[in-house]
Amino acid sequence: MPTITARLQLGKAHPSRGGILDGYHTLELFEGSKLFWVAKTKTGRIKWLPRHPSTIASDGLLLAAAMFMPNSRAGLTISRQLGLLERSRSTVVDLSDYKGVDFSAVYAQTTHSLERNNETEYRLNKLTMMVSEVSTLNSQLDTFASLDCDVEIMTTTFSKAYSELDERYEFWQRNINASQHG
Repeated sequence: MPTITARLQLGKAHPSRGGILDGYHTLELFEGSKLFWVAKTKTGRIKWLPRHPSTIASDGLLLAAAMFMPNSRAGLTISRQLGLLERSRSTVVDLSDYKGVDFSAVYAQTTHSLERNNETEYRLNKLTMMVSEVSTLNSQLDTFASLDCDVEIMTTTFSKAYSELDERYEFWQRNINASQHG
């Protein structure tokens, strides 16, 4: 049974306080026998299967562009090349089926769209993520950190979970000290 191991939110950065000001969109990463992103909108739900486990992060950003930045160059390109405009909004897209798409070029357009916000001059895009300690995405966090927009990544610092197998609680805590914070 798949479980949510990460949640990505895309919105506008608060100009002075950090966090997301308003109007954010959410993607969820599910992991289990298959790995996939899910985006829910007012018009439906899309299940997005990455090309490969090594492209989870970049393929998630492509979904964000397609669903939440539909008028950007990247959003339009993805929608056209994958035929999203002709599909029902509640659909499954397996990116490995699209061999003729230059995903590197579309990804470059996506990062440009995230970094250059034309809607207003003072509000930048902000991406926040919550990532579970067991998420495969942990090995690809640098993809998000390298974006030229506001990024905040929250990872596990403490975990208390009941183990059905051991019939007891398991605890995990990261050792945090002041030297780890810039």
